[in-house]
Amino acid sequence: MSRTIAFLFVSLLIVVFCAIGQDVQDKISDQEYTVYNDVFSASDAPKYFVFQSLTGVGPDDEPLDKEVVEYIQKKVAVPLDQAILGDLIAKNAKKYALENKFSPELKVKFIADSEEEKIFSGANGWEDFRKIYGSVGITELSRVGFSADKTKALFYTGSQADWLVGSGFYLILEKKDGKWIVVDSVMAWIS
Repeated sequence: MSRTIAFLFVSLLIVVFCAIGQDVQDKISDQEYTVYNDVFSASDAPKYFVFQSLTGVGPDDEPLDKEVVEYIQKKVAVPLDQAILGDLIAKNAKKYALENKFSPELKVKFIADSEEEKIFSGANGWEDFRKIYGSVGITELSRVGFSADKTKALFYTGSQADWLVGSGFYLILEKKDGKWIVVDSVMAWIS
């Protein structure tokens, strides 16, 4: 029974990838930056962010897989379009460099993995980080998965501000009146 379900799931993903009919671009699309900008500009939080310079899907650096997709599907209030999930998985099979295509109202800095490793190699990691970047944490973004009609989207974002001050979420969005609005979220982790 479980082999049949696994086979059907893999078959569905193959069909979705073929149905999408697009090659995953080697860079993050402008449409994805529009999603990021709408989400982070709408936040009541301060508009200063330190983003990891490469995309990712969580602190463990594990690729998105069947278990993650099933977890997201179980936790959302509204069923997700399979095209969104297929697009999210395909785009996040590897890491991509973020560019500063963020809204001018957002003050954005990027931190490379090598710089992050250097800062956190010592005993005072977060103290050293705050001396350089201030009191914000490090935010990670995945690439954005879209529905076939480009009216719904899904991406991962996580932020860590100290050893035990962090969380990550999958954000489910809909495009309403030309803006991307968060309509649901699924917690991925918390520390």
